[in-house]
Amino acid sequence: MPPAADFLLSTFSLLRVVERSHPKVDPENPGHVGAPTAGLISSITVQVNHPVERGAKLLTLEAMKMQSNIYAPISGKISKLLVTPGQHVEAKDLLAVIAP
Repeated sequence: MPPAADFLLSTFSLLRVVERSHPKVDPENPGHVGAPTAGLISSITVQVNHPVERGAKLLTLEAMKMQSNIYAPISGKISKLLVTPGQHVEAKDLLAVIAP
């Protein structure tokens, strides 16, 4: 092999793919808001520390050209938002946390 090929081969062998898993929803925690299906976050209507009532629209998830609104399962305050618009999510990914 030419020296340039050796360099490329050794450089690629040093690279490592690190896959970060997104936190999953805990079904035992009533304040966890999870993705019902895989899709794309198209909009978010709340912010961290924003008070919400049960049933308030939190965000919109788009899957296969269909939009699904995600609503607050409990009343409280948004303590964490774990997604951004344009982000792809998998089913049961944790999207937000509501503190009662």
